[in-house]
Amino acid sequence: QFDAWESLRDHAWREFEEKSSVKWRLSFGIWAALLASSGALIAAGGTAAATIRQHVTLCAVVLVAFVVLVHGAFLYWIQTKLQGARTYLDEAHAEMRKLLKASNQSHERSIWKQLPMYAEFVITLSVAGLFLVVFNYL
Repeated sequence: QFDAWESLRDHAWREFEEKSSVKWRLSFGIWAALLASSGALIAAGGTAAATIRQHVTLCAVVLVAFVVLVHGAFLYWIQTKLQGARTYLDEAHAEMRKLLKASNQSHERSIWKQLPMYAEFVITLSVAGLFLVVFNYL
């Protein structure tokens, strides 16, 4: 029985790591795209940016708002999936501890208490804000 629970725990851990890795890769990709766009605007210089700004300011704001909202929704969704993996991990640990006659440790984890999710979202907001500042003031 212990080996079966250990196998379940290992599977839940791999699932957690894979989802967490995808979450960070997507976040890094979004940040890199926004920063690269800001860098391209800076490199284009003031006149080119002014010409671009006249035509697409509303599109830029809508696009950035869309990216921020989609990223926020993705972060919430992936945290619900990570929460499922955490539940399996906790269950497997509890059952393994029972088999070993060790005291049980219970962890209540809420999706809303996951600080990395907030940190990623704040970074996304900051980078998106930086893009808009560069876009509007060059």
